[in-house]
Amino acid sequence: MYARDKQHASMLARHWLDQRTYLTQHFFTPCPKGFTVGDITIPGHLTAH
Repeated sequence: MYARDKQHASMLARHWLDQRTYLTQHFFTPCPKGFTVGDITIPGHLTAH
């Protein structure tokens, strides 16, 4: 999932994870600079300067 930060990811994933109690371990990895998968680029979190 794509989220702004760890707290946002936790909020978005809560319902999905609640339905999958067999998934006992999960991690939220921040990527503030974004990331690339193949030819798809996911932008990072934009902040005002």
